[in-house]
Amino acid sequence: MKAQDLQNRLLKVIGPIASEQPPLVLLDKIQKEETDEYLKHYFSLLHKEAELMCPDIDKINELAEAEHDVLCRLIQLYLNDETKPFFKRYLTVVCLFPEYVMDTKLLLSILNYYDIFNKKI
Repeated sequence: MKAQDLQNRLLKVIGPIASEQPPLVLLDKIQKEETDEYLKHYFSLLHKEAELMCPDIDKINELAEAEHDVLCRLIQLYLNDETKPFFKRYLTVVCLFPEYVMDTKLLLSILNYYDIFNKKI
């Protein structure tokens, strides 16, 4: 799946991202407001990687590992509690930076398992 396809599919779930701010500014805001340590760490790594836009293998590997950890944590802890907005924030970030989603297969497995595309978040 291409980054643009993923972005378009997710936008159908979370709705339009109504802001005139650049994606990096939005990501910085999301990161600063995040209270969950796992998501905060992931957003921080993603922000650094997106800001530098450089193909540093170590950083990409670290980002991929952090993403995998975050997604696994989400599936274990948060998706069963629909009162928590963690997942929606993660999806918003995926929409802002779909090209940085390393573990697309795992993300889509989570979305399909929880039938996210047919569920109102």
